[in-house]
Amino acid sequence: MRDNLAVYSVPLLMGVLVVSTGFIALGGAGDADISFPFQDATVVYTVEGQSPMGQLFGTSTYTVKEVGEDLYTVQVDHTGNLSRLPTFGDSQTEELGRDEPISFSSVIRGSDLVESRTVEAGDTEIKVNKYFLETEKEYGTETISIFMPEQVKVPLIFDYKYGDRFQIHIELDKTNISYLQ
Repeated sequence: MRDNLAVYSVPLLMGVLVVSTGFIALGGAGDADISFPFQDATVVYTVEGQSPMGQLFGTSTYTVKEVGEDLYTVQVDHTGNLSRLPTFGDSQTEELGRDEPISFSSVIRGSDLVESRTVEAGDTEIKVNKYFLETEKEYGTETISIFMPEQVKVPLIFDYKYGDRFQIHIELDKTNISYLQ
């Protein structure tokens, strides 16, 4: 299964920290000119983090079940101990507008686009946008950073931190979307 490995290096704005993500193809990708969303498009994210309930780890899988003229339907499934968090509960089905990202749509809508840059993925260059949201809350500052390609609405990296109580890192691991392979 690890025949198509793409590695992205996405430098963060905060200091010299570099976040690298590698993910593999799931197979059955279809033609490179198929645009997203398409039936059976699948993205699998690895999820790791710390919370007051302990360490979190698992995967979140998003699979496009139906594509209509204006909307598409996504089945979301989680593994590991992610059910400790209400947002990662049981499997769910989401209906999204064709122009909405497969994941984290509501967060991106409320975020600011703070940077666009081109990253290399093998022989391909991909323009990636960084979205950022910062909110003061009861237990400290909540910050969210999302890195998403401009051409395909599939976030690559999602980082969440809430004071010193909670942090989570979600990273694209596997996909059958040609553009991201």
